Amino acid sequence: MLEAEALAHAGTSPATVVRLSGIYGPGRARLLNQVRQGYAVSENPPVYANRIHADDAAGLLAFLLRADAEGKVLEACYLGVDDAPEPLAEVVTWLRERMGVTQSNGEQSIRRTGSKRCSNARARALGWVPSYASYREGYAELLALE
Repeated sequence: MLEAEALAHAGTSPATVVRLSGIYGPGRARLLNQVRQGYAVSENPPVYANRIHADDAAGLLAFLLRADAEGKVLEACYLGVDDAPEPLAEVVTWLRERMGVTQSNGEQSIRRTGSKRCSNARARALGWVPSYASYREGYAELLALE
């Protein structure tokens, strides 16, 4: 991915990279399905989850395209995340409670290495505001549709 970004920035036209993290929404229910199957996450050390609702991801891309068309200077890179990076264990616990999932597969797992709290401050400084400030608003809407 970094190599592709470097190639984009090395080109003759200006380029802006948008890194989208943890996209969820209609048709993207991987974490919901894992929670239903008893997915458990170790709390220590905390592994942070950076998420963005699919509508916000599309909205961010459209916002940046409009900003560029209006002649605004864009940064080289934007992070497409909501306002609230949270420990993944907290996200899973919140989902379990709302979904009424009581069973656990007993195995605590971490799906990836590293743990970062990403910020959407650059996009917000340009005027973008996510419709779903955190996973709570986005997943609550998804669960209400079920």
